[in-house]
Amino acid sequence: MEGVVVGTKDGLVQVDVRLSTACEGCLHKTVCAMGSGCRSRIIEVKTTKEYAPGQKVEVLISNGLGMAAVLIGYVLPLFSVLAALVSVYALTGREILAAVCGLLVLAPYYLFLKMCKKRLDKKFRFEIE
Repeated sequence: MEGVVVGTKDGLVQVDVRLSTACEGCLHKTVCAMGSGCRSRIIEVKTTKEYAPGQKVEVLISNGLGMAAVLIGYVLPLFSVLAALVSVYALTGREILAAVCGLLVLAPYYLFLKMCKKRLDKKFRFEIE
């Protein structure tokens, strides 16, 4: 992904990534949260090198980590909702209760992800080429 350095602080470089160039070659751009909304994102990259604001840089993440992010962010929550829907409906036969439980199962899932944020930040690291 091509980006422009917008600032640096405490060993972190803030890079403004234009989504049109970042998402061009990605297979998951239609379902990715990065591909929706505004046309740029600020990504913080930990580095020991010095970069000046306005400098163009190339930001990288490995393909395996991109697939893992899609799995954690989209696939696992989908299967959790479906499992809750099917199991609650099979046990009770009540559609509304199944729907509510299907949605409620997302709260602990995303709360767990929030609690694991530091661990995930260590695993999902961007690098500047």
